[in-house]
Amino acid sequence: MLRAVLRRKTRDAHSGCETNCLYTIDFSESRIESELSRGGCGESGYEVVELVGVELIAKPDAVIELMDAAKDIRDNPGADCHGSVGFCAIESPKLARLRDALAVLDSSP
Repeated sequence: MLRAVLRRKTRDAHSGCETNCLYTIDFSESRIESELSRGGCGESGYEVVELVGVELIAKPDAVIELMDAAKDIRDNPGADCHGSVGFCAIESPKLARLRDALAVLDSSP
């Protein structure tokens, strides 16, 4: 079982109100990918989702690989074709590494 702790930061484009909230999800590989790739930036507002932590009950080697993959995405997210840098522009090989690590953990008893 995996539980992700995520932080959502938003800024309303009209009112300028900024929010910052933590939430958890029990996830599969597709769910965490969709959560991390949601949001975006506009002229005056934004929504960003960051992975803060993971609670894991699984094989120790698989946990280490998952954490390394998540840290790699956090520290070096990449850039998209427009030059945007951040979680909206995570490179495919990094997502594949995270997906593979999650698959190992999902198959754990």
